[in-house]
Amino acid sequence: MTDELDKVQQAIRRNRVLQIGNFRIRPFDNGLVLEGHTTTYHCKQLIQHCVMNLTDVPILANNVTVE
Repeated sequence: MTDELDKVQQAIRRNRVLQIGNFRIRPFDNGLVLEGHTTTYHCKQLIQHCVMNLTDVPILANNVTVE
């Protein structure tokens, strides 16, 4: 699962539309927790949907902060 998460993190970081800093995905027993910061709630939602499209592992929490 680590290789898959690395690929998802890299894909999100490379996306120029998603303005996100310090993005990280933390794996937990039953799913994922998204972390980082962005400038808008819309971008936070887009990040979550991108991760959902790139992996079948459920997202337990979206802890990306909006600054």
